[in-house]
Amino acid sequence: MPSPPLRDWWDYPHECPDGHPWGPGRVIVSWMPCDCPPARAERERGSGHLMVSCEAPGCRSVWYRPWHEPGSASPT
Repeated sequence: MPSPPLRDWWDYPHECPDGHPWGPGRVIVSWMPCDCPPARAERERGSGHLMVSCEAPGCRSVWYRPWHEPGSASPT
C-alpha cells in the first residue's frame, strides 16, 4: 500500500529508522521535557525534545529534535 502524501509543512524524516513510512495517522508528535545537553542548548524552545513516535505495529522507534542523549540526564 503506498504511503499517503506528506504535507508541505512536514519537515521530519519520511520514515522511522526501521523503515516504516510516516504520515497522517502513522505517527504521534509530542514533547518530552529533558535536561540532557542538546535539550539544554535549545532553551528558547524550552528544555526538552520534540518527539515523533512511529505507530507501526510493534515499532518503538522515536525521532527527537534536538537529538536526545540517553543516560546523560534524566527526563525532568
